[in-house]
Amino acid sequence: MTEHLETVMVKLLAPLIMLLAIAVIYFIFNRQQSLWSRVLASSHSLIAIVGILYAIIASSYTSPSSFAPHTAIFSNILVIACIFGFVAVLYFEGNKSIHLLLLPFLLCMAYIWHVGGKVITHNWV
Repeated sequence: MTEHLETVMVKLLAPLIMLLAIAVIYFIFNRQQSLWSRVLASSHSLIAIVGILYAIIASSYTSPSSFAPHTAIFSNILVIACIFGFVAVLYFEGNKSIHLLLLPFLLCMAYIWHVGGKVITHNWV
């Protein structure tokens, strides 16, 4: 494992764990609905995790001079995750105070966008 990849893993481990916890909480506390509705209500965090994984994988295929398509795809994945965050508000039928978890979700998204962009572009300055 290269030093760059180790740095990436350390910087993205906390948001990865937090997003996984948010997805599990949304899934568990939405017991009144079918399985697919529960997955849809908790999918925003899972899509953000896909964004993290994409940034990590794309960083091994990019160089500091060739990263433009990967940053666009990465940004689109995060936008889709945010859209599904609003879908979660509509589809979740459990305790509505769970939606307060959208605040750390949005903070994680901002952090992932910032660090993930640096990961893909190899720009740690």
